Amino acid sequence: RGGWVLYSSIASYRSVWGSNSARYVAKGVNGTFILAATGIDINYFQVSGSLGADGKGNVTVATIHTTNYTGFIKRVWGAPNPSVNHLIIVPRGGTYEQLYSTDTDSDYHRITGLSSVDHLVYIMFATANGGYVPNSVFESIMDKYLNG
Repeated sequence: RGGWVLYSSIASYRSVWGSNSARYVAKGVNGTFILAATGIDINYFQVSGSLGADGKGNVTVATIHTTNYTGFIKRVWGAPNPSVNHLIIVPRGGTYEQLYSTDTDSDYHRITGLSSVDHLVYIMFATANGGYVPNSVFESIMDKYLNG
């Protein structure tokens, strides 16, 4: 169940994310990557890789909510290179757990408890010079994505 999705400029796929009906669309443009998946049958969603911050900077996480959705935030910021910001959006009401590395060189970020979730959105973006992005900006991004 599950599989790899590589960051790319644009892609639209039928996927074997545990279901023959799973589909996802991935698009990367101007320092932002968006993945929207539907028809999924997975237990967790995970991001991993090396960031190159080499232990400099900070890792912070948060959880935000709308009426129908929960957003899980992970930021790696404060290093001399660009910050890396994740927003993973899932339907509200599940029993989720957010796991992450506190090492600024690791992109590890996992949301578990997704066995009853059939869709999710992942948004990753960078900011110059290790800039910090407050929760209010993530809330605005989530609102714009969900409500156009």
